[in-house]
Amino acid sequence: MSTSFEVKRAGEKPLPPGAPKPIDRRAPWLLEDPTKTRPPPEKKKKKR
Repeated sequence: MSTSFEVKRAGEKPLPPGAPKPIDRRAPWLLEDPTKTRPPPEKKKKKR
């Protein structure tokens, strides 16, 4: 037997298509620095 469901919240928008953008974890008041960004972490496989 298998069950699945989908939760929808009011006002929620779908994510934009394409690859995720790099994450810049610097302070928000600093200018964007392309040398300080890193790609989002890769998805880890779950052990079974």
